[in-house]
Amino acid sequence: MNDKKFFTLNPDCILVSGALRGALYDLKSGKIFSIDQNSAKILERLENGSNLGTALENTDFGIEELLGYLSHLEILGLGKFVDNDYPRKKIEIKKPKEELNFIHLELTERCNLHCLHCYNAILSNESENEKMMLSDWGKVLREAYELGCRKVQFIGGEPFLKKRLLFELILQAKDIGYKFLEVFSNCTLVTEQDLKRLRRYDVQLAVSIYSQNEQIHNQITQKKYSWEKSIENLRKAKNLGISLRAAIVVMKQNEDTSKKTVEFLKTQLGIKNVKIDFVRPAGRGCDVDLVSETIFENQRFQKPKFPKTNVESFTKRKFGHNCFFDKTCISSTGEVYPCVMEHEVSYGNVKSHSLAEIFSTDLTRNFRGLSKDHIDVCRDCEYRYCCFDCRVRARGLSKNDNYYAKPWWCCYDPYKGKWISNAKGGDINGKKQ
Repeated sequence: MNDKKFFTLNPDCILVSGALRGALYDLKSGKIFSIDQNSAKILERLENGSNLGTALENTDFGIEELLGYLSHLEILGLGKFVDNDYPRKKIEIKKPKEELNFIHLELTERCNLHCLHCYNAILSNESENEKMMLSDWGKVLREAYELGCRKVQFIGGEPFLKKRLLFELILQAKDIGYKFLEVFSNCTLVTEQDLKRLRRYDVQLAVSIYSQNEQIHNQITQKKYSWEKSIENLRKAKNLGISLRAAIVVMKQNEDTSKKTVEFLKTQLGIKNVKIDFVRPAGRGCDVDLVSETIFENQRFQKPKFPKTNVESFTKRKFGHNCFFDKTCISSTGEVYPCVMEHEVSYGNVKSHSLAEIFSTDLTRNFRGLSKDHIDVCRDCEYRYCCFDCRVRARGLSKNDNYYAKPWWCCYDPYKGKWISNAKGGDINGKKQ
C-alpha cells in the first residue's frame, strides 16, 4: 500500500522547474537544493495531489527508491508524508507593492578626479548640463518618500563639489523622515568640519579605494596626492565615529593588489564593510585595456553559489528585477534612470513630470518587472529566482548589445543541466558573448 501514500513539500518550500532539472527553494533556511529531471517531475505531481503510485508513472524510479528519496527530503525538513485529505498550504507568493526603497541622487556630473574606469564617460571638473535646483531636489525627496522610499544616497560626480546643496538636502531628507542617508565620495575634498556635520546628522560615508599602493591608486584616479587625501580623511572620519563603507573596483591596473587592499582597509583603517567589485562595461569602463583575461576568469560562475533566498528576495526576483524593481537614480539634469550605471535608458525627467507619473509609465514598469523570466536562457533555468542579475554587465559584453542577454559570466546550461567548466564566459556554447 506504499504506492497509495501522499507527500507534500512544506509550505515554505517551493519547487521551481527548469528546462531539464529543478530546484527546491527552502525559504525558511534560505538554502537551494538541486534536483534531477525525474525528481522534479515526481514532486510536481505530488504537489498537485497525486499519490506515490500515480506520481511514479513513466519515470525511472521504483517505489522503494522513491520512499527513500522522500524520507531524505523529510529529514532535511523540506516536506512530509501526509493523508489524502491533509490541507495543502503554501506561502502566498504574490506581487509586492510597487514601492521605492532606495534612491541615488546624482547631485553633479562634475568630478575633481578622472578615474580610468568611470561609468560616466563625460564626467569632468566642468559641466553646463546641471539643471536641478535645490527646490527640484527637495521635490524629488518628498515624492520619493511618498512612494515608500526611506533610503537615499548622494552621489556625483563628486558630491562635495556641491557642498552647500549636499548639506541642504541632508537636512531636508532628515526632516522628511528618511532613515538611511549615505554620501558616496572620493573623500579628497571633504574637510574636518564636513565630517563633523556628517556625524551630527548620522550620515554614512562610502568611498572607492583602488589600492593600498599609493601609486596604483593615483594612476587610476589620474590625480596626484588623491590617495593621500582620501586616506587621511577616512582616518578622521573613523575617529569621529562615522559609519564607513569601502569598495574596490578591480581592473588590470590593480588586480594584483586587491586582496592586500582589503586587508589594509580593514586592519589599518578599521573599515569593516569592504567589498570587491569588477569594472563594469559602462562609460570609460568599456575600455578593453582595463580588463585582463584573469579578471574575466575570476568573474565566471562555474558552480552553484547563491545567496540565501527568503520569501522577500524570492518574491522580488520572481516579479521584478533585483535592482530596478525598487531602486532608481536621478541625475543632475533631472533624468530618472534604472540605476547609477544605466544612463542609456531614461524613464523620464522630474523637471516636467512627478516621480509618481514617471513610475506609472509602461516603460518604467517593464524595466522594474524585468525578472529572469524575460532573460534569454535564464527564463528556462531553475535558479532564476535566486540568481543576482546585472543588466549593465550582461548587455555590455553581449552580442549585438542585447539587453536581454544571458549573463556572460554564468557557465550553467539549463538545457543540459550542467555547469560548463571549460566555457569562456557564460555562453552555453562555450563562446564568450
